[in-house]
Amino acid sequence: MTVVTKLAAWVFLAAVAFATLCPVELRPHVSSPDLERFATFAALGLIFGFAYAKKGAWFALGIVVGSAVGLELLQLIDPSRDGRLADALFKATGGALGSITGHFVRLMLERRRLA
Repeated sequence: MTVVTKLAAWVFLAAVAFATLCPVELRPHVSSPDLERFATFAALGLIFGFAYAKKGAWFALGIVVGSAVGLELLQLIDPSRDGRLADALFKATGGALGSITGHFVRLMLERRRLA
C-alpha cells in the first residue's frame, strides 16, 4: 500500500506540474482559478501527507509547499504565463492543509489498526 500511495503522490505531482506549466488552453478548467489552485494542492498535500506520514509532516509539507512556490516561479520563465505571489499562496495554503490532514489521517489509521 505504501509503495502505491508514494507512486500516486509523485504521479499526481507530475500531472499538476504539467497542468501548471502547459499552455493555458491545454489546462483543465473546472471552477474559479483560486478554488482550483487551492483544491488541487490540498489533494496533492493529502496524498503526500498520507504516503509519507512515517517521514513526518514536515517532509510532505516541504515537498508540496516547495512545489507550489517552485511551479509558480517557473511560470515566470514563459512569457505567456504569469506567476503571481497570490497564486503561490493559494497553492501553498491548500497544500499545507492537505499535507497535515493526510499525515494525521494516516497516523490515526495506523493507531486504530494496532489497537
